[in-house]
Amino acid sequence: MSGFIRHTALLGSSSIYTRSLRHAKAVLPRLWSKRVAWADPHLKHVKPKDRIKWWNIVPGDQIRLRGDTESVLREVQSVNKLTNMVYLRRETELHKTNAATQSQGVHYSKCQLFIGKHQFPPEEGSSEPKVLPVFATRVDMTNPRWLRQKGYYFWKRIAANTTPRLPGSADKAEERMVIPWPTPSARPKTRPSAYDTPAEVVKAITYVLPRLPSALNFVPKPPTQQAYINAIRKGKNVDPAAPMEVHVTRELSNPHSRAKKQARWKAAQTHRRELLEEIVKAEVQNLDGRTRKVAKQEAIFKWKVRLEEERKAEMHRRRVLRGEVARFERQKVMKVRKAARLEKKLSGLELRPTANQVIPAAPSQSAITA
Repeated sequence: MSGFIRHTALLGSSSIYTRSLRHAKAVLPRLWSKRVAWADPHLKHVKPKDRIKWWNIVPGDQIRLRGDTESVLREVQSVNKLTNMVYLRRETELHKTNAATQSQGVHYSKCQLFIGKHQFPPEEGSSEPKVLPVFATRVDMTNPRWLRQKGYYFWKRIAANTTPRLPGSADKAEERMVIPWPTPSARPKTRPSAYDTPAEVVKAITYVLPRLPSALNFVPKPPTQQAYINAIRKGKNVDPAAPMEVHVTRELSNPHSRAKKQARWKAAQTHRRELLEEIVKAEVQNLDGRTRKVAKQEAIFKWKVRLEEERKAEMHRRRVLRGEVARFERQKVMKVRKAARLEKKLSGLELRPTANQVIPAAPSQSAITA
């Protein structure tokens, strides 16, 4: 599954931003549902059509569970968009080694967002207003829009219905209030270790531009490639702070990058097109009793033959660069030497007379003439 890993599918995400919608169509492998360790949570498969696309409950929100008469506030620790589960932070965390064991998982539908505490009219027989926590039982949202510079979707959360209902619900002016998003916590600053480069070393100027002569008509001549190779062979001392030579940029750059591949492909297409135009033009100018249609057909045939010859020549050139031709020549020489050693060994072979051994005698002259 592209873009997701097993750790994200099991423990969820702790980001408040929706940076992509891949969770709505991702297919979980069946192997991920098997628990590798006893501390791993159970992964319940949710079909892509049943997953929530736009999440209005994100890490950092204060919620209560639906049906909780005590209205205990709980903080959202993380959400799992693949299983529609919301993980709540416990009040006492005894085990801090695994985030899945210290959090309580509930379904998205059981959560009610905490809007805040609001004043309500006093009860009968009392003159002081009541301050009660208000929760959103139904959340509406505006049309999401993609923030290209920040790289995530943004929309506003609106409380369509609350419990208890806010005053002035007749015209629904105060009831449909915007629920602010939680503020992400700042990342802790880590102290640099012995393996980190200090900031003053990074900001230090290690290269100083050379001073050019004051003459206006003086233009320094760049060294040739052969001069650079000779300097390396002679072993001259090179200043490490000096800039890299321009002659080695082609050797050190990646020849398989997408831009270079595309440039080579465009150059090859241009060459094929120009070669076809050249051959067709030459054949049309010298018809020799043929029609233009027949001449163009013969030109296309010659063009294909020419392309095949160039392809074979390019393959041979690549074999030479790989060293395949040189290796083949070495193998031929080695085979010849091996055959010569074997022939020399057989010609110098001598059989000593021993038991159970018969050496054939040389044929007589009469048998040869017959």
